[in-house]
Amino acid sequence: MESTEKKQDKHKIFDKFVVLDLKEILERLDPQEINKDLISEILQRIKQKRQIEKKEIARMILFMADFPERNWNIKGIMEAIKINLEEINWRDVYSYFLEEDFNIWSLDSLYVIIDCWVCISGIITVPYEIFFKRWKNSRSQIYFIRLIIESDERKTQLYSNVFFKRIVKLEETRNLRFKNILNYESTFNCVELFECIKTLDSNILIEQIAKKAPEWCLLGLSHVYPSFKRFFDELLINFMRGSSSNFVFYILFKNISKIILQNLQKYMSNGISLSKVLDIILEQKMLPFVSEELDPPNICMDIIILSSLRDHLNLGIWLNNMMVSKKDIFANILINYIEFKVQGITEMKSEFDLNVKLNNLIIDKLFPLTVEIIITFIKTIELFQRQLNFETINRLNQLKKQIPQIIKIKKEMIII
Repeated sequence: MESTEKKQDKHKIFDKFVVLDLKEILERLDPQEINKDLISEILQRIKQKRQIEKKEIARMILFMADFPERNWNIKGIMEAIKINLEEINWRDVYSYFLEEDFNIWSLDSLYVIIDCWVCISGIITVPYEIFFKRWKNSRSQIYFIRLIIESDERKTQLYSNVFFKRIVKLEETRNLRFKNILNYESTFNCVELFECIKTLDSNILIEQIAKKAPEWCLLGLSHVYPSFKRFFDELLINFMRGSSSNFVFYILFKNISKIILQNLQKYMSNGISLSKVLDIILEQKMLPFVSEELDPPNICMDIIILSSLRDHLNLGIWLNNMMVSKKDIFANILINYIEFKVQGITEMKSEFDLNVKLNNLIIDKLFPLTVEIIITFIKTIELFQRQLNFETINRLNQLKKQIPQIIKIKKEMIII
């Protein structure tokens, strides 16, 4: 039992606390003496004299986060507040952080912010979306995001926020075709995280994610493309050098297949072979999409021809079906493709003596197209001449004039 004198001393102290805000009260208390009952008694005294504001609670939490080394009795403090201030909207409290000069410079400080919320809600459902809005101080926000990236995801549990969109959906992780499925419950499985980094335009944050989780970085960047385009391209090229059955290709082709096709030529100029590109497309079952999309046409035609040479596609049937459905559009794609491939071959022959080196150059320029396939293309177009317009027929006739010269070059190459 407390003596009357001790009770009077405590009351005098509490009376002094009434005029202070919660942050100032914690400053004056010994952290080792703080418990649920003490804080409850202080709060009750304050409530008799004045109203406790949400901003005041926010400042108190930030003060504890500023000094995590004091080992606050967070559970006792927050439970006392929860019991005595039942009407508090805690999302509003956390929103006030951004009105203060909000700076979090260590993981321990971040974990204080999280622990306070857990004590209130009972689960880790921290309203991270509040922190992903644009701050007044972008430097502080970048550092905060750096801590999120660095943190133990079991502690932060960014994925538990129901307001966030997932980069990889739960049902996608159940695809049995892939051995190495990404962890659905990852800090980086969050579209809003990458959108926030896009707003901050921070290369440093992207580099940090790329080092820690390159797969997630690539998939996250696909949602903010073309922002950080250089990072996206470098990561994708690295993955293309690896396994064709990588789970990241499955997600990328599912979400941004057209963007991937548009950039294939650039990836190939960085050392990715056409054969490797076809391996990936076949593994991800994207050949039907490529054969229908035909954009960009030249690289798509390369893929289709190589797939036919590997017996993955019947070229004759495909050509006929495309002419039936697209007529002049497809005929002009074929003509443009042939012109693109043979362009410069005659100049190469006139400029150099035909030798083994030139022979190889011509083969490389045409690959995977062959003279036989060129003739097949022209014959297919001729079968539909009556359904084509005058301009297309005229272009076809001009192209046919070049065929004897192309055949002649081929014969000379065979002689060598």
